[in-house]
Amino acid sequence: MKKSKLIHTNIPRHIIIVTKDYVQIMTKVNLFISIYGCKTVSQYINTIPLNRIKKEDVNMLGYIIEKVCQVYKITKYDLFESNERKELTEARQLLCVLIEKHLGFNKTQISTYFNRSRHFAKRMIGKFQLTLKENHVLDKKVIAKYKKLDRLITGYMAFNPKTES
Repeated sequence: MKKSKLIHTNIPRHIIIVTKDYVQIMTKVNLFISIYGCKTVSQYINTIPLNRIKKEDVNMLGYIIEKVCQVYKITKYDLFESNERKELTEARQLLCVLIEKHLGFNKTQISTYFNRSRHFAKRMIGKFQLTLKENHVLDKKVIAKYKKLDRLITGYMAFNPKTES
């Protein structure tokens, strides 16, 4: 009996998808690309979060993820699925801290969101709190990135556009 080869895709491992659904999704994506172009479709896809958290119709989780990805110049796939180290670990660490602070997720919820062990967020947040407390010279860059992201997110959450009267 011959084993069939599985096609490797970059679908996150916690998403289970059947072939029929995959074909439908790819057909729609290709249709949108033909109508709107690759750049527009890519920009739209990057605004879609894996989980929707809204505050007054504003997708806060998507915004936080987008800003972390911009600061570290990485993709959402890298942030959630890649096994690389160094800056990705730092980016994940800041994302955990910012989600806990601004969205009120507990550590178990954050770990589940990353599809990691239940201690993942506890370790990441604990290490970052230690980094802030020690305020070592070598950690100045990560602390500066955190402060920048924190200001952006705080400002974004506090922004209330004026309504015309």
